[in-house]
Amino acid sequence: MKNKIVNDGNKIFNLLGKEKWKYLLSVIICAIVVPAFELTLPWVTKWMINAVEIGSKELLIQGFSTMIIIFILYSVLVPITAYHFEGRSHKPLLGVRLNLLKHIIGLPFNFFSQQHSGELMSRLTGDIDELFDFYKEQTYDIISILVKGIGALVMLLMLDIRIAIPVIVLGILSALSRSYMIKSLKDNSDDVRKLSGEANSLVTDSLGGIKVVKAFKFEKSLLKNFASIMDKATRKAYDRNLIDIKRDVLSYIISTLNFFGVLCIGAYMISTGTLDVGSVFAAIMLQEGIIEMFVTFGNYGFGIKIQLAKSARIFELFDEMKEETGEYEGSDSYICNDELITIKDGRFSYNDREAILLKINIRIMRNEFVILEGQSGAGKSTLSKILTGLMPLESGNILWCGKVANMAVLRNNVAYVSQEPYLFKGTILDNLKIGNPKATMEEIYETTKKACAHDFIARQPQGYNTLIGERGLTLSGGQRQRIAIARALLKEASILLIDEGTSAIDSEIENILLDNLISEVNRRTVIFVAHRPTIAKRANRVISMGKGIIKAC
Repeated sequence: MKNKIVNDGNKIFNLLGKEKWKYLLSVIICAIVVPAFELTLPWVTKWMINAVEIGSKELLIQGFSTMIIIFILYSVLVPITAYHFEGRSHKPLLGVRLNLLKHIIGLPFNFFSQQHSGELMSRLTGDIDELFDFYKEQTYDIISILVKGIGALVMLLMLDIRIAIPVIVLGILSALSRSYMIKSLKDNSDDVRKLSGEANSLVTDSLGGIKVVKAFKFEKSLLKNFASIMDKATRKAYDRNLIDIKRDVLSYIISTLNFFGVLCIGAYMISTGTLDVGSVFAAIMLQEGIIEMFVTFGNYGFGIKIQLAKSARIFELFDEMKEETGEYEGSDSYICNDELITIKDGRFSYNDREAILLKINIRIMRNEFVILEGQSGAGKSTLSKILTGLMPLESGNILWCGKVANMAVLRNNVAYVSQEPYLFKGTILDNLKIGNPKATMEEIYETTKKACAHDFIARQPQGYNTLIGERGLTLSGGQRQRIAIARALLKEASILLIDEGTSAIDSEIENILLDNLISEVNRRTVIFVAHRPTIAKRANRVISMGKGIIKAC
């Protein structure tokens, strides 16, 4: 059991990475200062009470002087150590959140199709915040109480072992009482955490789909579901409080017995002349620190278990295998003739389900306008994601300029516009510069004109510096698509792949946009995923898909 607790604690602290030992050293130094001063008080109290008892003014003055020195040192050192601890703790704690976000971003594309964004946000915020509380508060308290308890125990043994023994026995009973019903508390904590994740997911869905919620008058049903989840969480919290009350009552009874036990034994020893009054007062002050230490031991194993339960979802994310994108060695490593991308015997399925792509063989040539067509479910979007390097083939090979290509090569050479382009919260210019952070305004103007976006951007209140809100919701669907196409054009990639990226654009503007994209063929290959026959007529080549295979190419 002891080894398991240590291993569990190490697992939590290992999240701090290289900063772990610096952080722990800082915590230890700060946690020692306050107990060190507190442990001097019982000894000085004993000194002063005995001075009064024997009528020694000299000893009494020395006691007061010592108290003043302790107060001054405490007032100076405690704020300094607290400042040092706060400064030391922020960097590693923020590093945990940064490392988790970095790990999440590096996970395979398929992972995000299986996870709800609200659930991931819950882990990045709520779970990490609770972990921070363990690092900053609980760890400090554990070390501080441990130092105080051990010091108090040593001092009590020095005073009289006859008083120390009953304090130790009652302390052990107190620790056992705090470990009471640990499994029930852990299960309760697991349930509350899951309900919290469900609530976050529901809120994220509701806010993200607010148009649907209002249009279908879904508010009542949504609020009913949310109230149901919160009601379950409230009942779980009530159950947790009942368990805590039982444990607290047991601890209170044992602590009270300990106090009166020390007082009675001390009074008896004073009456028999085997112990002085000052020592009894010191023993009463010291026993509190010893009991607190044993209570902390009782809570510590449970605290680690609860924290591990809270951190389990964080560990689950860190345990997820990051995608292996490979390295891009630069364009100089590839000598391209006419053939850019080649897929040989490509196969792909989602999570070992029925294959979406079956033995795909295609070639994408330089400077051509290619239409990728097929019925819904034929595998067009899946093939688009593979060509873009968002997902790897399950089997088969994908080549770039005749050499086997990893996902990093494809991502560097293919610009992608999805069916539902995503715009980030910020300005229009911020979103455009994702395609090329170094682009000049002249290059941006030229590109947005090609994407038929410049005119409506110029009419915005702040032009290119207009804030567009989360997901670009202040813009129409067609406007978002045109900004996404402009962003992709700015990337200056060898291939521009548009997956039905003009579905929300009216036909007149779409025709102008297509003319502009066809003119881009002199600079890059354009792959257009589309259903409309009118678009297919304008292509150099049409790749037709059906049920995961290439029907015509």
